[in-house]
Amino acid sequence: MKFTCSEDIKQQIDKVIEIFSDPASLKHMQEGFKSKVLISSEYGEIGSKSILLYEKLELIYTIIRNNLPQA
Repeated sequence: MKFTCSEDIKQQIDKVIEIFSDPASLKHMQEGFKSKVLISSEYGEIGSKSILLYEKLELIYTIIRNNLPQA
């Protein structure tokens, strides 16, 4: 399954990258989020796999591309 979403953010790009790169910030951005568990590689690396646990859902995802701009 492929999932895409977008959001307009009115903030400095370096601040957005800092928040987006911090797994602890997910609880503030995603309703029902409980925790994230890294299961392979390093956080944010292409090919890394993680489990996202929500109140009613569990997702396993793999990073296939990381296009965060340079701050």
